[in-house]
Amino acid sequence: MALAELNFFSYYLGMNTSVMALLPEERGMPISDDSHKKYPVLYLLHGHGDDQTGWIRKSMLELKVRDRELIVVMPTTHRGFYINGKHGYRYFDYLAKELPRAVGNFFHGSLERKDNYIAGLSMGGYGALYLALSCPEQYAGAAALSAAVTPGAVLDVGSQMFSVPDFRENIADCFGCPEQADGSEYDLRQKCLDLKKRDAADWPKIMQSIGTEDPLYPANLEFSRWLKQEMPGLEYQYTQAAGNHDWIFWDSQIDPVLRFFGL
Repeated sequence: MALAELNFFSYYLGMNTSVMALLPEERGMPISDDSHKKYPVLYLLHGHGDDQTGWIRKSMLELKVRDRELIVVMPTTHRGFYINGKHGYRYFDYLAKELPRAVGNFFHGSLERKDNYIAGLSMGGYGALYLALSCPEQYAGAAALSAAVTPGAVLDVGSQMFSVPDFRENIADCFGCPEQADGSEYDLRQKCLDLKKRDAADWPKIMQSIGTEDPLYPANLEFSRWLKQEMPGLEYQYTQAAGNHDWIFWDSQIDPVLRFFGL
């Protein structure tokens, strides 16, 4: 794969932002004219405290996707949870409305739903589900690894996982009052119930995985049980295995994510 860093101005953020991208490359071969091609795209989202370099620096991602005709796009929303925050940047608008067009223009990424997938870890797991459930016409599938499935779950375990002094304040800036997120625009369960109003053929398929030693394990297990009960027609895969909230577990999930998406 070729590795590129794109720095460009975002209209919705009102500032420059950076994206890391892994691009298809025929290593050891003369470069051919593939300018006519459009490639499938996997958007890969980082966790709280990381940025667009996290997946490149801390996992074996590049080796696991090499020799594939696939673009892997890794944006950043800093600590913004991939939403239009109550008191923050319009990250959802940037990711849903702007970034796919930039990827299409700069990297020949396909805009067709069948070619677009999104995955993430922790905060990025929430972001992947939030984007796919909010825009099912854009994403064929979503994968949530060790996901922060509710703002309340994050607050419950945050002190165990993060040492930054303004953690609770940042959550409030993103979601408003996290304890009142149920039924709000940020509630993944409500997003699922809204999705049920659409034809099941339009639902993105969903993968969820969690380590059994992860502080977010109870919230993920509860969400999985709810999802199976409320959306029986959903193409859904839930896996749990020994592991914690760390890169050892997340790196082990790259191949299962690629297989689930058929990439």
